[in-house]
Amino acid sequence: MSRELYLDRDDIDLVAAALHKLADGYRATAARPAPAGGPPVFGQGGRRRAARQAGRCVNLAQRLSRFPSALADEGPRA
Repeated sequence: MSRELYLDRDDIDLVAAALHKLADGYRATAARPAPAGGPPVFGQGGRRRAARQAGRCVNLAQRLSRFPSALADEGPRA
C-alpha cells in the first residue's frame, strides 16, 4: 500500500513556524534561572540539552524550507 503526502508551500511554512516556536520554548527553558534556596531542578546538563534541541529545531526548519521534498513520504520501507 503506497501513501503519498502532498503539502503545499503554505503547509511547509506552517511546519517551519511551529519548529521555530518549539525552539523558542527550548530556549526559554534553558534561560530559566535555577531556583534559589534549594537543589537545582533543571541542572546545567538539562540546559545544554534544551539549547541543543533548540538548535536542532531551527536546523530542521531551515532544511524543510530549502528542501520541501524532504517531507515527501516514499511509502512503506522493508
